[in-house]
Amino acid sequence: MPHTSSCLIVDDDPQVHDRVTAVLAAFGYVVHCASNAADALRLSAQSMPDLLLTSVMLPDSDGLNLASQLRAVSAKLTVVYMSASSDAVRVSGALDAGSSSLRKPFGPEQLADAVARLIPPRTAPCATDGAR
Repeated sequence: MPHTSSCLIVDDDPQVHDRVTAVLAAFGYVVHCASNAADALRLSAQSMPDLLLTSVMLPDSDGLNLASQLRAVSAKLTVVYMSASSDAVRVSGALDAGSSSLRKPFGPEQLADAVARLIPPRTAPCATDGAR
């Protein structure tokens, strides 16, 4: 069975989960959602994602720290930081070849472009997980 790329979305806004999941599922990603860093770490311990889309500001941590923790386990993890304009300076210092950033609010095309630059789109059917 071929490997299907998986994505973990970490944001405390359920609408972000829904919008991002819709776009990524259309490209064939298996999508999981978490509303905070603790839940993201728990989900990642069960199955490490290929791609992390995380808000910079989380209720219990920040996305930069979360990405660092997950990359300590899987150095190949690619990351898209979702940030408000006030977070742009913090995010720019964290960007490397395996990461990108999106300024909130962003549209489906911007999301698809950012992700496609890091991981080529999948065409296989996928399963989505609405767990938050």
